[in-house]
Amino acid sequence: EDHNEVNNFSEIESIRVPGSIEVVDMSGRWTDKVNHDNLVKLNFSVKPGELIIVIGSVGCGKSCLLYSLLSEIEVTSGRVSVVGDTSFAPQEPWVFGGTVRDNILLASPMEEERYKRVIESACLTRDLKLLPSGDETFVGEKGYSLSGGQKARVSLARALYRKAHVYLLDDPLSAVDPRVANHIVDKAVKTFLAGKTVILVTHQLQFLPHADRVLFLHEGTIKR
Repeated sequence: EDHNEVNNFSEIESIRVPGSIEVVDMSGRWTDKVNHDNLVKLNFSVKPGELIIVIGSVGCGKSCLLYSLLSEIEVTSGRVSVVGDTSFAPQEPWVFGGTVRDNILLASPMEEERYKRVIESACLTRDLKLLPSGDETFVGEKGYSLSGGQKARVSLARALYRKAHVYLLDDPLSAVDPRVANHIVDKAVKTFLAGKTVILVTHQLQFLPHADRVLFLHEGTIKR
């Protein structure tokens, strides 16, 4: 263990606590084939159990920020530390040819009670009742038999079902109506994920009061 590195993180009591996030002077880019950084000198920390909402205009770097926390982009300077297991719901939901249940479990063992809570939290209960075989309905390649909103909620349910310390949710509310969005924030983000570290990207500003902190991104930088 690098004790010098641990001592550098002053804002969190112990950076080794699962659910902690520390980003220090981090710049990064989507690919090394471009000559400019998409994120510039970002500094923020997240304590275990906090809900952080990330806002900003299209193209400002919100998704890029989440991918930096997943170590999926090139960090050109600074450092990023995410402690513990991470679960991710991408902005573009992906669904594979299989049943709804297959898509949610993704080869994880079935835990009936957790599964039922996830279905309710992701607002899928009514949808499953309408499908011909419930969650055993085969949805086809890329989920062609599901609507955009259903695919988004299946993708969200998959992220929720995975046991993790940090949950990164990239704009899961964009493909659903206001009633469903309120349900997801209340049941999934605030209730099911209570006690977990959550970073939620959204354009829906009415949910900002729920956040412990808001990060406003503009052209790849955090504005105060």
